[in-house]
Amino acid sequence: MKRLTFKALLLSLVVAISVGCNSDEDNNSSNGSSGIDPLVQQGKVKEAAELSAKVAELALGNEGYQEIKGINQLLDRALELDPSNERAHFYKAMIAPYMATEGLVKQVEKQVETYPDFPEVKAGYDEMVKDLMASEMPAVSAFYLNMPETEQYFENFEDQRLWVKRKLIPALQSMIDHLSKVSDEGLAKIISSKRFDAIFTSDYKYEYHWQYCHSYYSNGEYQYNCNNYDFTYESKPEARSTKVDEFDRMMIIGGIRAYINGLKVGTAYSFAQVEDLGRELGRYLDDNDNIVYAEAKRIVDKYPEFMKLDPSHELGSVHNDLLEAAQDLIRLQTLQDKLCGNEERKKNVVENICIALSSSQAELVAESLVVQQEIGVGYDKKGNIVKTTIDLQDFISNPAGDLRDLLPSELNTDGTVKSFKDPTLGGLLPKGDAVSLSNTVKKAELILPAKWQ
Repeated sequence: MKRLTFKALLLSLVVAISVGCNSDEDNNSSNGSSGIDPLVQQGKVKEAAELSAKVAELALGNEGYQEIKGINQLLDRALELDPSNERAHFYKAMIAPYMATEGLVKQVEKQVETYPDFPEVKAGYDEMVKDLMASEMPAVSAFYLNMPETEQYFENFEDQRLWVKRKLIPALQSMIDHLSKVSDEGLAKIISSKRFDAIFTSDYKYEYHWQYCHSYYSNGEYQYNCNNYDFTYESKPEARSTKVDEFDRMMIIGGIRAYINGLKVGTAYSFAQVEDLGRELGRYLDDNDNIVYAEAKRIVDKYPEFMKLDPSHELGSVHNDLLEAAQDLIRLQTLQDKLCGNEERKKNVVENICIALSSSQAELVAESLVVQQEIGVGYDKKGNIVKTTIDLQDFISNPAGDLRDLLPSELNTDGTVKSFKDPTLGGLLPKGDAVSLSNTVKKAELILPAKWQ
């Protein structure tokens, strides 16, 4: 499957679509041989957009999702015709992460081959490729194994990190962007739809025909190919109704945002040279029973690009999202009578939203993100609690330029810490007491203040 050029992509529109639905969920559903282009020609642009979105919705069910790129084009066409079409926005959100992974299995091929010391990794990869090649879903296999011309092979973990920043995080963010354009009522209608259920099961009675055509450039000329799909669902589902409110949306969007923020934190620092560093450290550990910290640190310092802060990091936005999430937490806690164990929420997407914090604890979580807090970090040799002050806001919003600066720069002859390049550990310890804490704490343990209990 060759990557379409821009002109070819414009030609890759569905040229013949007809839908027949044995369903009464939409009184104004188009049926028979009505197609998108005839509706557009009749000036029924919104109807054409809705038809394009419905066909994409149906095609996601059963085996139709094999042509995920064609489905994506149907949704794009729907939004081109009607940028406010909620069904198209919803399904664009659903497939966004999947679309980002096109060619991903092929991309890791060279990286897998660079690890001769781990034959089980290569064997696992070869088995996965073999299974894909033997799959009864060739379009899915092609989607993962044919790398787009705009992509390159992963050579190392740094390439993977950059891919997550460049492709996966934006795809997940687009989920939020598209879902934000779907009203609560629209979301409830789509999720209640029998067509939506058809994505996960074939236990329905639907009949439709879909012809997906695309052109591609090969051997100096354009080739044209069409695939026909006919699907029938044999039984009718039970009627059901789903409710969506602002709290359902808060939980759905919050879950996606939390995952995005985890990725932003995990990709904020460079993985460059980690393979060479790992090999050299591995050899040192294999050859020495007694590890000398200064020698291990000397090896780490030979690879200056590893763990350097990426100038394009987004840790500042992570802190802002945490502040917003903390305020949501406070609000959810104050509404526990309505949100947790309430029979009236039985039909909601998120039936129970239960917060295991008191109102004061929820407020303290929010406060800790903007105000310095005193906490216990462990016990000294006499069993006394060792306390310090932490500043999460400064630590997250003004991150250390190099994570190696958070390691001890020198040890005393007795093994205790002599110095840190940054005794504040990137602003986390505003008192700069990293040395004294390292030498005083004998049993590390997070001990929250009494007001948090």
